[in-house]
Amino acid sequence: GDILLTSRLRLVQGSSPTLSDLDYGIVTILPVYQHGQPHRTRTEREKAFRGFIQAVFRLHDMMEAGFKQIPAKAPDVLVIDQKADPTNRFLHFHSSEMRSTPARVPDAVPFNGYLARNVDWRIGGHIWTYSFRPCPEWLASQRSWTPEITLFGGILLTLSLTALVNVMSRRTMVVERLVDERTGELSDANIRLESEVQHRKKTEVALRRSETSLKAAQRIAGIGSWESTHPDGAVSWSDETYQIFGMNPGLHRPSVESFFASVHPDDRARVQSAVAVSIASGKPYSIEHRIFRPDGSIRHVGEHAEVEKDAEGRVAKLHGTVQDITERKQSEAEQEALDHKIRETQKLESLGVLAGGIAHDFNNLLTVILGNASLARMDLPPGSPVQANLQQIEQTSQRAAELCRQMLAYSGKGKFVVHRIDLSELIEDTTPLLRLSVSKNAVLRFELARGLPAVLVDVTQIRQIVMNLVINASDALGDQTGVISVSTGQMRASRQFLSESRMAADLPVGDYVFLEISDSGCGMSAETLARIFDPFFTTKFTGRGLGLAATLGIVRGHKGTIHVTSEPGRGATFKLLLPAADGALDPIDQAPSREDSWLGTGTILVVDDEETVRTVAARMVESFGFKVVLASDGREAVALFAEEPARFAAVLLDLTMPQMGGNEAFRAMRQLREDVQVILMSGFNEPEAATRLKGEGWAAFVQKPFAIETLREVLRSLPKN
Repeated sequence: GDILLTSRLRLVQGSSPTLSDLDYGIVTILPVYQHGQPHRTRTEREKAFRGFIQAVFRLHDMMEAGFKQIPAKAPDVLVIDQKADPTNRFLHFHSSEMRSTPARVPDAVPFNGYLARNVDWRIGGHIWTYSFRPCPEWLASQRSWTPEITLFGGILLTLSLTALVNVMSRRTMVVERLVDERTGELSDANIRLESEVQHRKKTEVALRRSETSLKAAQRIAGIGSWESTHPDGAVSWSDETYQIFGMNPGLHRPSVESFFASVHPDDRARVQSAVAVSIASGKPYSIEHRIFRPDGSIRHVGEHAEVEKDAEGRVAKLHGTVQDITERKQSEAEQEALDHKIRETQKLESLGVLAGGIAHDFNNLLTVILGNASLARMDLPPGSPVQANLQQIEQTSQRAAELCRQMLAYSGKGKFVVHRIDLSELIEDTTPLLRLSVSKNAVLRFELARGLPAVLVDVTQIRQIVMNLVINASDALGDQTGVISVSTGQMRASRQFLSESRMAADLPVGDYVFLEISDSGCGMSAETLARIFDPFFTTKFTGRGLGLAATLGIVRGHKGTIHVTSEPGRGATFKLLLPAADGALDPIDQAPSREDSWLGTGTILVVDDEETVRTVAARMVESFGFKVVLASDGREAVALFAEEPARFAAVLLDLTMPQMGGNEAFRAMRQLREDVQVILMSGFNEPEAATRLKGEGWAAFVQKPFAIETLREVLRSLPKN
């Protein structure tokens, strides 16, 4: 706890180029303790310690300060540090003969004579030895200087210690004051620092929580964030951004170049333009585009970014968000496909409503025309020139009736008179008609599979489909020679194949029988291909636009689909898929015979709200030998039937009438006479009529318009006739 001294040191400051005693000094170190605190033991000193005072003294100046008041004949004094190494033991030599300048120790002058005296002083861990000898003047006078020497030594020692203690005391007081001030400041600073540390810790905890919450929110929402400084282009991504781009944060370092490289080539220019415009204008941008992941997969992303400017208004950085919107895009595509199918369905339903609304009246008109033509032809003598005209009227009426059935089929709701047939046999049966329908430049080739599963179809409607497609293929050849291929077979339709087909979203994956018609004609563009099934759309002359629309409706009614492929200059291929059916094959329908000799007996009740239809139907029935009773609606028919139920051999009953419809009249007659034979006639086909009649049974069915031969066959087939 006492003062410490160093050995003699060469001073750095104030040293002369030629080394002398003026260039040496010592360093003193004095510990400072808390005022009033004990510091006797080591523990007390460590507790009370506040700092230390360090001072540097030039040896010559410090030593000579004590010799200024000594008389001229004072003894010479040599000061040596006994603890120092030999080169630094000499501290100072004061010569009575050289008072103005420092003196070197004269080698010839000994300090160990009988008149010399040595005094040791222990200070700061060193032993300073003061050696005194009489000066030459004193020796010359032989005067004894022992008392003076002793006095001089005591005075010199006292003065040196006093000067040292005064200096150290003043410094101690200053240091203690400064230490107290600095201690207070340090204590306040420590308190502030501790408060700041606690606040910083809380801030760091809150920041970590916020970052964790942000990462969780980004992960849940599938939204990543990014930042790009400008103009150096340094880029940073959040964890979710790496996840969206399918990249490993430890292996990939994001950059502007790597970002644009991951953008789909078809979208890259658009994205680069959006970024450039945003930087130039300082406005935010939003864009959706595709990206390539390292695994080769393609994802859709949506980006939103804004510009941050510095104090001078220059663009400093871009920061924004990126979100994986692939699922949304897929949903939108699915919704768009669904909307497209709905629009197609609505197109079909709109014409279906139109067809259903006019079918009844249209077929009634055709019934009158066809019936009267048949009756007139029967009344003419053989060989009459009018026979040909009447036959042409009948044929035209039949074609008009076929057109009406096609309109109903187009709606997709028409019910067909179906049979289990071999599709290849149907094509073979239609081959002669097909050869007559194509142009002379067309070559028909058939590849018909044998042993196909049966298909449940309306033979007339399927024939019409084949005719439409083959005629279209012939038209596609134009004036060029080409090939039309007609083939049949069996295939397993995958979900992918069905999704690429028309109106097949609800069809099951499975085995289908197909009919494929292809040509080597002009082909179609994608725009044309998308519209070929629209009502009244055609690439041919006006008036031919219902064929493919009716074809699609017929196929839909058979729970099938159509798959079309075509390219300009490479022809077109239409592939019809029909579901396979179980059970034995039915014979293909033959044309009704024109037997004229059969006659019946009894009375027939003819019921129809159209007078012209009633009249022509009555004349047909009378021509077969029957008596006729007429009724204009269901209510009148039931009243006439109730008067004498057993009188009537059969009832020819229209389905759709005012007052009382055919279904109500039929049930009322069945209550009056259970075995009554009712022949239902309607503009609808038989299955559709059955639906309208709500499952009630009847003896026979004729579809308007009907030929006289058809009605004769129906009446002849009744049990009692």
